[in-house]
Amino acid sequence: MADPPDQSLAFEIASLQDRLSELSERAKRVELLAARGEMLRSLLGLVTAPIGLDRMSHAILALALDGGTVADSGSIFIALPTGERKEAELFVKAVLTATGKVVPDTGVTEFPRFFEGVEGEGIVGYVLATGDGYVAADCDSDPIYKRFTGPEQLGSLMAQPLKYGDNVIGVVSVHSTGRRVEYTKHDQEFVRALADVGSVVVGANYDRRTMLPNLHLMDDLVKRAIASAEKNGRPLSLAYIDIDDFGELNDDHGHAAADEVLSRLARVMADEVGQKAILCHRHGDEFAIIFRDENLHEARETTERIRGRVEKETIDVEGRRMKVKISGGVAPWETGLTARQLTDRADKANRAAKAAGKNCVKCHEN
Repeated sequence: MADPPDQSLAFEIASLQDRLSELSERAKRVELLAARGEMLRSLLGLVTAPIGLDRMSHAILALALDGGTVADSGSIFIALPTGERKEAELFVKAVLTATGKVVPDTGVTEFPRFFEGVEGEGIVGYVLATGDGYVAADCDSDPIYKRFTGPEQLGSLMAQPLKYGDNVIGVVSVHSTGRRVEYTKHDQEFVRALADVGSVVVGANYDRRTMLPNLHLMDDLVKRAIASAEKNGRPLSLAYIDIDDFGELNDDHGHAAADEVLSRLARVMADEVGQKAILCHRHGDEFAIIFRDENLHEARETTERIRGRVEKETIDVEGRRMKVKISGGVAPWETGLTARQLTDRADKANRAAKAAGKNCVKCHEN
């Protein structure tokens, strides 16, 4: 027996409404994917511009939270091997406000307590160790997630690795606070793509062996340091350092040994200057130190301390013990001096150290 006309029509209308809802949802997904594609293109545009890890991290988080991932906060942890052990070099947080605006989170959070991941524990530790992404649908019951001390707990979390070559140098994560949400396959692919583009940006601005800012980024950092010194009336100095007879070391011991020497020198410099200066790896065996808030005398003392420590170091590479020495040149910034003029003066002072017999530090003389 056929359905009554009114009942049959109602069924068809309901079917059409379901179909329209499905098409509407599909259109929204297509629109979201298109918007995410534009976001990725905008991030990729940063590759040609000098950009540091902090600015890159904020750009990634802004796009991750603005890209419809249902997360209300995010963070990026970057671990760089520039110290005696792998430590947090950068920890950036951001939150999505009620008005839909992404802003940096200025709240103080102790990183080890928050993630407990540096030594391989917690979700960040897992991603750092394995290079695999991870999703915790329910942080309370997740076997890897480590709770942290704070007024609000995370409900769900998604993390993706930030890589440079074959090395995992950081973790991009987005999370929901106090509620559980579902991160879809497309959400995971989007955040993974953001991390991948971030890796390209890192490669364009940081040296592969030492993970220090390269010459491309260094030029911008010097200009920024000069602008800050001009604005605040503070001293500024620049040191150029290179390894004595590095070509011979490379020829005699090979590229692997040379790379280990470069990495070791980067760690020594990082230990000596701490947070008060910016280290850069210009190219080859040539480094630079941007001494913010330090005059010529102070910068020379630090550079000499680095030289003396390097001279005493013994570097072990595959059972071979090597000694290296360095030369350095230091130049102070003066009012009206351009970035190019300052770098030229530091280079001239470094060449003077070479001419004086190497293994010494010279200062620029007017």
